[in-house]
Amino acid sequence: IINNPKKTLIKLCDKLNIPFYDNMVHWPKGTRCSDGIWGTHWYTNVIKSNSFYKTNSSNAKIPAKYNNLYKEAMKHYKTLYNLRME
Repeated sequence: IINNPKKTLIKLCDKLNIPFYDNMVHWPKGTRCSDGIWGTHWYTNVIKSNSFYKTNSSNAKIPAKYNNLYKEAMKHYKTLYNLRME
């Protein structure tokens, strides 16, 4: 979605048979009443943004103690990745 948000959301809306609106890719900065009580904790980046943007990728090393968890999560990630929209 980050590489081309509008194109991706148009495809998703079409697949879901719902209308696409431009405010799906551009929104006003700030909080919304729909954010709920945890909004300021969960949506910090959304509150500061007005559109999708790329973040810095991380090549962080996963500690060895989490290798089994990582391997299990990657199985699910690969399943979901194979089901992605292109």
